[in-house]
Amino acid sequence: TVVDQSDKKFYQYSSSYQFIRTVPLNSNNTVAQGVTSNPTGSRFWVIDNDKKVYVYDQNGGFLGRWQANGIKNPEDITTDGTNLWIVAKASNNGNGYRLYYFQGGASWTGSTGNGQPVSYSYTATYTLNSSNQNPVGLTYGKRTVTTANGPVVKEQLWVTDNTGCVSGNGNSASPKVFMYNLSGNTDGQWTLDSGNTTPMGITVNPAGGNDMWVVDRHDSKIYYY
Repeated sequence: TVVDQSDKKFYQYSSSYQFIRTVPLNSNNTVAQGVTSNPTGSRFWVIDNDKKVYVYDQNGGFLGRWQANGIKNPEDITTDGTNLWIVAKASNNGNGYRLYYFQGGASWTGSTGNGQPVSYSYTATYTLNSSNQNPVGLTYGKRTVTTANGPVVKEQLWVTDNTGCVSGNGNSASPKVFMYNLSGNTDGQWTLDSGNTTPMGITVNPAGGNDMWVVDRHDSKIYYY
């Protein structure tokens, strides 16, 4: 699922990259930054620039929205089906981005009215790697790691970074993916394909494994890793 900020819809594709349908966003969900779904695809969450999380069912029906306290400039959102993570800046200090963990956040729907919705505060927050200066995409997943005792499945967060694409920042770094464990510690990083110059959203196979997909804003393509 890819959210399109310009036409205020999210687009759904099959695992074979076939277009399925578009779903219009709620009328208040005007500056969508990122979208995520639970492993079964029965619920979707969209983070908006207004710092609110909009919740939709599997058919795109609007279930409600809630305010994420303590953040500003949100970039993306992800879930494991129970909890939520948002990558954003802190609302009260500094300009650096952080990971914000909302324990049990996947169960919150908030309210459907146009008034100020219910608000929730994050459970924990983690500093990003010092080179992960301009995060644009976030996803949760599991990967299989080979150890001396055999394969081990690890829960991870992946964050795309396009620092080198930001005009005027004096940084020519290549777009990368940073990998974190659920305690916010960096587990690795790597450079994206040379054609994947302006990465945005990222996702992995919810069933596990080592497959990854990154959406590129410049050429409107999905890169498979």
